[in-house]
Amino acid sequence: MRKYDIHFSDRIPVGEMGSGDTPTINCVGWNPLPSNCRGAGATDMIASVGTNGTFIFKYSDTRSAWLPMKICPRRPSAGSALEWNNNGKSLATSSKPTRKRPGKVFLLDYVVSSTDFHASEIMDCPAGDSVSSLAWSHNDEFLLAVLEPSSQIHFFKKSPDMPFQNLGYSNAYMKYNKVVMQFHPRTDSLFTCGYKSKSIMWKIMQSVTCESGVIQLSFDPQNHLVTVEKNNVCKWWAFIEGNAYHSLTTTFEFEDTSAKNNKRSDVMCIDFSSKETNLMAIGGRLDTIALREYQRIDNGNDGIAMNWTLEGSRPGNVCMGRLNCLKFNPQVSFDFLIF
Repeated sequence: MRKYDIHFSDRIPVGEMGSGDTPTINCVGWNPLPSNCRGAGATDMIASVGTNGTFIFKYSDTRSAWLPMKICPRRPSAGSALEWNNNGKSLATSSKPTRKRPGKVFLLDYVVSSTDFHASEIMDCPAGDSVSSLAWSHNDEFLLAVLEPSSQIHFFKKSPDMPFQNLGYSNAYMKYNKVVMQFHPRTDSLFTCGYKSKSIMWKIMQSVTCESGVIQLSFDPQNHLVTVEKNNVCKWWAFIEGNAYHSLTTTFEFEDTSAKNNKRSDVMCIDFSSKETNLMAIGGRLDTIALREYQRIDNGNDGIAMNWTLEGSRPGNVCMGRLNCLKFNPQVSFDFLIF
């Protein structure tokens, strides 16, 4: 096993502080294919959404700096969710409701001729609702939005040279149940679970029982579904999909005992390096981040990780307080973004 050191490399200011209030970031994401934004001159690209609205930044090798990109005709206001599509040319984002305007779902499309992003509205949320999560299917044909507090899942279909088509919504979850979702990386199977639920659903009506509510769904590089549960347990699930047979079974379970020993340090988020197939990062409430490396061994099942080691922790000069999200850079093995 190799030894990793986590160190601060850069800080990107998002907007400006107004009225003495510090801007809050609610969600961030790396563009998976910034090279598809032709003419932008970006080796990397990230987006953030928070109390100051949605921002997109590109990294310019020629200037060795992160530079803001223009969003026209206007920047979406304060929001809590965003998601890049898989070809890196479109960003789905959101805005929260105000006394005068409902919450909205936006699509930001990259425009080659002007090398900026054009914002268009996809949907007005029902009164009182805002977007808590967004997800694209693997072929970018479908976009899904989870609303809160209603817990509705709204479905949109994108067709060439046509606006998004609203396919309707699902009321599969009760109100005030914070829903998380994730598409399978290779198929259009959708996995959903709620903070107050004890089942993981896919294809809407198929489900499997889990012991505790789920706060995050993810996939590792081998396409295993990974759940982060409220009891600090991360579980690996193998999904088998066929013409008439679908199954979801637990193959490995990992409990973060360091978080369990400190009640304030609950596991909040997890992500996997797409370049290093044996490396993952875990973040928590008490200013904690850990890199864990795992060995894949033949256990007679599918070689799910069995041996884990703590490889590093976040130094004090990176940030303090609750860690809400971390994202590995899909272009670089060891770069990741935290807030």
